[in-house]
Amino acid sequence: MRRNLGNLNTASGLGAILLWSATFAFARSLSEQVGPLTAGAAAYLIGGCFCLLRLAWSAKPLSQLLKLPKPYLLGCGSLFVFLHCRHLLCGGLARDREQVLEIALVNYLWPALTILFSFRS
Repeated sequence: MRRNLGNLNTASGLGAILLWSATFAFARSLSEQVGPLTAGAAAYLIGGCFCLLRLAWSAKPLSQLLKLPKPYLLGCGSLFVFLHCRHLLCGGLARDREQVLEIALVNYLWPALTILFSFRS
């Protein structure tokens, strides 16, 4: 059982990387068809379904999550929702696809650049 859970965790991690890297392209493509707010809601609906499927397959679905302090969950959860709503709206309201690419590059490069610039010579 332990080995199968490890394989599931690895597959979930790789799937998360693939989904995360396609977020801006998916949001832009969907927002061109249905609008930026509807595209954001659809992206969260699809992500929530994946999360529920993952929780259903885990050994202890919510017990580990509910052990965290409530203020921590509310604070981090609200920041997460705000960040991703902002990302989806930025991608949906961009002038063209080149601007979406710029937004995505800044989003993906700032953590690496923050670490790089934190080193002192």
